[in-house]
Amino acid sequence: MTNTFNADKIGETFPDNVFKTFLDKEFDFYGVDERRFCIGNNGTKLVLKVVEYADGSGGSFFGCFKVEQDEKKVFKSTIAKIKIIEGGISSRTYSNYNESELLINRRQQLNFSGWIFVDIATKHTWLTVGTDHGDDYCPQLTFRYDPDKSIVF
Repeated sequence: MTNTFNADKIGETFPDNVFKTFLDKEFDFYGVDERRFCIGNNGTKLVLKVVEYADGSGGSFFGCFKVEQDEKKVFKSTIAKIKIIEGGISSRTYSNYNESELLINRRQQLNFSGWIFVDIATKHTWLTVGTDHGDDYCPQLTFRYDPDKSIVF
């Protein structure tokens, strides 16, 4: 990774501009624990916690990433080589039966802002993080982990 964080950075907000430099780059993916995930490169690990921002209206948004320690030693080994891609699909977009499938798919993409962690070898989406605006009512923080069930550990 281009930027490493020492113990004195634990608990600090991870800068958005640094995370954006991770887009379309390859990383080792170590998995998920609660709302935390771990990525790495060349043996250096970075554990980030997803922080929710609630606006008081019942909705919740992606707020920021915070740097965390792997104090429980959960992230021991790489489970996939991934690429972080901006985008994602809304899981709450209501479809109008008169719309074409292409238009429905486009709306699902427009109603989500965040990132997906895609397996380079299999194209499996391991993790989706961001805000789902899909039901036109309340935004919802999304932290969706989808283990690849075809892999045996």
